[in-house]
Amino acid sequence: MDSFNIFQTIKNTTHRIEPFHSQFLGDALRASLVGNRSLFDGVWNLCAPADWKIPRNAEVTNESQLEGSQRIDILIEDKGTGRVVGIEVKTSRASARPGQLSGYLQGLRSKHDNEKIAIAYLTPFNRQHAETTIGENAGMLSTVKVFEEFHRSFDRARHVSWLDVAEIEWDGVEIWSQHQSYVRNKMAARDGLKKSLSRNRSFDEFFSGDAVEAFWEALFKSNRDYANDGAIIDLESFSGTPKELAGALTILIRDDEYVARRAKTDRFNEQLRQRFLKSKHRQFHEALFDLSRRFDHVWVQGEGNYGLRVAHKDHSSGVSLVTSRDPNCLLIGRRR
Repeated sequence: MDSFNIFQTIKNTTHRIEPFHSQFLGDALRASLVGNRSLFDGVWNLCAPADWKIPRNAEVTNESQLEGSQRIDILIEDKGTGRVVGIEVKTSRASARPGQLSGYLQGLRSKHDNEKIAIAYLTPFNRQHAETTIGENAGMLSTVKVFEEFHRSFDRARHVSWLDVAEIEWDGVEIWSQHQSYVRNKMAARDGLKKSLSRNRSFDEFFSGDAVEAFWEALFKSNRDYANDGAIIDLESFSGTPKELAGALTILIRDDEYVARRAKTDRFNEQLRQRFLKSKHRQFHEALFDLSRRFDHVWVQGEGNYGLRVAHKDHSSGVSLVTSRDPNCLLIGRRR
């Protein structure tokens, strides 16, 4: 990979990378329209139906307003024919949401003739690319499931991999080379797909896809065999440090897309805490307890074992991050 890559810098700064890649692609498509058209023409061929000719006069918009508060990430409009291609962008499979594509289709139909609408789902892997890495398990990917369910009712839909986009050669633009490298080595890295497929899915419906992927990546990085399918941590064999575990959880705690900044109070008394703070794994428990002191919207509760919870916009009782089974064992991401 490049020694310096601006997209890696963005990821190191924020775990909400999806808006950056969506905006970047829109900006790049607009630049291609008035310069070297190889990128625009290549993306159109990937995303539009095969019998739709490449438009000579097109407009590309980001965050195009549909009905209500709904916005689609990228919209390409052929000014000559009135055809439109809506592109929904995902940078991780954990951000796939059932019914989302149908909602965008409905929104587009409120403004455009149904026969002139096409939708592309741009994700790290489509079925074809996933099958080269994980074979028949490709059908287990949430992005593949979401797309194929939608495609059954709307045939002018295409599932495009970022790897397909990265194959487009766009001469003379250095930042495009950096993006190609980032896609191949990070966003759609094949070894990352194998690890991602095996991890526990308990956080997927509660946090943004970027935050969930970043959480598991941080935990995998420190300890590849850390848990029983990503749910149970045996502290006797866990090779990560208390700081690494707390750091990974902080990614979810700071996920402002779903986390609510509502102040909470601990409900776990000092006497019960001592059982954990006097154990040989006390440093892990200290690190977890400290998260409730650092963040007002995080709290500890329990009547024997404890749970570390975070306030959530969709769940008034919050979401469980960690639950102790005993001083030697932690459960990650299971709802109480």
